[in-house]
Amino acid sequence: MSPYRKSWSYENLVLQPMIRSPLTGSDNVTLIERVPSERLIARWQSCFSIDITDELPNVPEILKYRCNDTGLIYFTPLHAAGSERLYGQPQLIPWYYQKDKWEYRIASLELRRCRSIFEVGCGTGEFRKIAGRDGHEVIGTELNSRAAAQARDAGLNVIEQPLSQLCAIHKESFDAVCGFQVLEHVSDPASFTRAALEVVRPGGRLAFAVPNSAGFERLGCDLLQYSPHHMSWWTVGCFRSLQHLFLIRIERIIVDRSHNGMFTITWSGISGVFGSAYVSITGYSARRH
Repeated sequence: MSPYRKSWSYENLVLQPMIRSPLTGSDNVTLIERVPSERLIARWQSCFSIDITDELPNVPEILKYRCNDTGLIYFTPLHAAGSERLYGQPQLIPWYYQKDKWEYRIASLELRRCRSIFEVGCGTGEFRKIAGRDGHEVIGTELNSRAAAQARDAGLNVIEQPLSQLCAIHKESFDAVCGFQVLEHVSDPASFTRAALEVVRPGGRLAFAVPNSAGFERLGCDLLQYSPHHMSWWTVGCFRSLQHLFLIRIERIIVDRSHNGMFTITWSGISGVFGSAYVSITGYSARRH
């Protein structure tokens, strides 16, 4: 099949690149929204006093798609994912790196039998501190140099390398792999999930925490839920679909309804055929901007 989709005009035939789901690789997708980059740039400047012009080079608009096979909503172009520079700046927002989150408490309970934990995107190391006090051996990776430096200042060992580069070194090395508010920032969630499953031991767990888009989708263009900040939106259904894409199965879902019923935080447990993995989804207090 050609990697291009035909688009007819009165004058000539235009060939456009075929957009595929970053989760399934299928072209069974639907375009649901176009957002001009100028609009996003202006709103970031107005709301956060942050200039994201360099985050969207030669990107006239952000396209929002739905993967019809999984329900995942994602944004293109994929290279519009935020850079380290962008993620260094939101630390100025008080609630961006919180010392205590609902998902930290849930993960501490769910992973209590896991001696060794690998945290992807550990930020300033707040969960690592909690897990360390509970007797876990924790290693973390963080690509935000400023956050990593703060974690090291707190005496934590942090690796500044992407998960994809650590698979061979740490293959099947940990009882659990976790990532809180990380998966939605990744432009290739399929590769990210495969890499996480490579690092966890057979019989281990994988824990992810992400916003539940069922809570904020109806709010319209909530700024931080769009590129270059978030690259995908997840629901319970999206995580259930992982069972058909990877050798995993859902164990259970826990929902937090603490945000006055408007937003939910969802955790999904999964265990794999070649071992177990535990995945979590968490809600995010969406705000209008």
